[in-house]
Parts: sequence; C-alpha cells; structure tokens
Amino acid sequence: MSEAVEEAIVPEQPVSPIVAGGLRGFIAKFTVLRGAQRELWLTFLIKFFIYTAYSVTNKTMVLWLSHDLGFSDQASGALVGWVWAPAMTVFTLLSGSITDAIGLRRTFFIGVHLHRRSQCDGRYHDPIISARLRSSSLGRR
Repeated sequence: MSEAVEEAIVPEQPVSPIVAGGLRGFIAKFTVLRGAQRELWLTFLIKFFIYTAYSVTNKTMVLWLSHDLGFSDQASGALVGWVWAPAMTVFTLLSGSITDAIGLRRTFFIGVHLHRRSQCDGRYHDPIISARLRSSSLGRR
C-alpha cells in the first residue's frame, strides 16, 4: 500500500498593508477600482446621473412653485420635501417591485404604451406645441 506523505504546510506570514495618511491615503482607497470591470464603472456613472437629475428636479420644483405659482419659499420647500420627494420614493419602490414581478421587457412595453397614450396621440392643449406638431411630421397619422 502507498504511504501517505504528510508535508507541513506553513501558513503565509500576514503582511500589514502600507497605510498612507492624509489625502494620499484617501485617494489610495479608491485606486483599487482601477482594475474593476467596465459594468461597475457604468453603474457608478448611471447612479451619478440619476442623483444629479433628482437633485436638479427638486431644486427646480422649489423655484417653480415659489416663482411661478406664488408659493412662499417655506411652503414650496415643504411641499417638495414632504409630498414630492416621498411620493417619488414610493413610486420608485412600487415600480421596481412591479418590474421584478412582470419582467423588464413587459415593463418597457407598458411604459412605451403609456407614453404613446399620454403624449403622442395629438390631444395637446398648448397652442405652441399643437402648432409645432401640426407643422411637423410627428403630428401626422
């Protein structure tokens, strides 16, 4: 019969990382992302754009409510902060759950259908938009 050869396995010696302090240390924590996959960077970029669009929308809503609709600054800030932002959060969570339940493809087709029903059927009441649609090929059926 064969003899089992046992070799002593020596664990590697732990080496503590070199910790740089200050700004260099802060930046060094993010340089590990250089070797990350392209999809991770794309996800970060999309997240940045979503955050920027949400912030700009909230600030624009406050200005619109106060300047165009005559709300006070406090009332418009409260309306955006206590009604608009929570509603956006709730609808985002609900639409994500619906998308998970019925699938991304069906959700896409439902979104296109809703858009066509609400925007592209030619029932505009704004005279400028109606005139532009009548003069362009978009308004013709």
